[in-house]
Amino acid sequence: RGGISTRRDYAGAFVFVNNAPGWVSTPHGRFVYVNDGWQNEFHLRDHLGNTRRVVMEEDTGTLATLQQNHYYPFGMLIPSLSTTNTIGALKDNRYLYNGKEFQDDFELNWHVYPVFIGNYGVKFYDAQIGRFHSIDPLSEKYSFQSPFAYAANNPIRFVDWMGLGPGDRVLIAHHLLSLNPKYKQEGSTMLRTGLDAAALEYMDCSEFISRVLAGDGITEKIEHRRSYDLVDFFSGDLFEKNSGDPETGDIAAWGGHVGLVESYDPETKKVMFLHMTSYGSFSGGERKEYSLSYFDRKGAGFYRPRNETPDILHKTFSGEALDIAEISGSKITNNTLKMIQGWINENPEIKVIIK
Repeated sequence: RGGISTRRDYAGAFVFVNNAPGWVSTPHGRFVYVNDGWQNEFHLRDHLGNTRRVVMEEDTGTLATLQQNHYYPFGMLIPSLSTTNTIGALKDNRYLYNGKEFQDDFELNWHVYPVFIGNYGVKFYDAQIGRFHSIDPLSEKYSFQSPFAYAANNPIRFVDWMGLGPGDRVLIAHHLLSLNPKYKQEGSTMLRTGLDAAALEYMDCSEFISRVLAGDGITEKIEHRRSYDLVDFFSGDLFEKNSGDPETGDIAAWGGHVGLVESYDPETKKVMFLHMTSYGSFSGGERKEYSLSYFDRKGAGFYRPRNETPDILHKTFSGEALDIAEISGSKITNNTLKMIQGWINENPEIKVIIK
């Protein structure tokens, strides 16, 4: 742009800019290479994955705001409310709307998936028109809307999920729970499979999992299945029963109930579980830790697709999926540090300063 050429090379989570280290994408944001050292950059995101604020820890222990983003519903930035990179030495963060990388090459101004692992699964998204530039490959399943439409024309409530994996099932589940549905067993297929506000106001456990399966591309559309139907479905050719410890993205199922495994700690034998439930005065979506023995007593099985697709919405590092790094003062979880430490060990010639 403007006669200046910038080359970016992508190797997994690592990005090189003009043949020099640029940054490393992490679950919590980025490690940015600056002046022979690295700066830790945190991305604060909303429920749709939009990067709203980028902050960096300074030597004084305070947090400096590098970038602040406000979006129109379909993803264009609101310039009068947004600021970018108040510290000029750092490279601008390009992971903006839905966490997708913003590409301004040739002034196209569209969004693609980070590190070239696909473009919304297969597509480029243009926030200026709120449409994709190619036809949805599943458009024949959704003849009621344009094949170029984004998020069922409701970007405040939905994100367009495509071509996903076990970590992505967890993100989809979190997205559904963020809508705050109440627990209710409904018989209407329209209410159990629709995408409007009325359909999403109530869910039971099987509708919740059916929506996750469709979002992950395991089923071609949202199916109307009860929990007993899902147990039969998981016993078919598309799924396999996990004979070992439960894993991220596994679906736990037993007669009368289903839910999703967010994570499992083999030391404590505790499962972080996502599901729709109702007990006492509580009715709705729940993220709760249960002991593995609880599932054993229920006679639960843990199931996952035989042909798993790679994670796209959530990029995993070193096989340590979904232990998502969280900001806690100036601390981040060990998951991110282990990933970075492994890379440091393999590249001893690189000087790394983590502040």
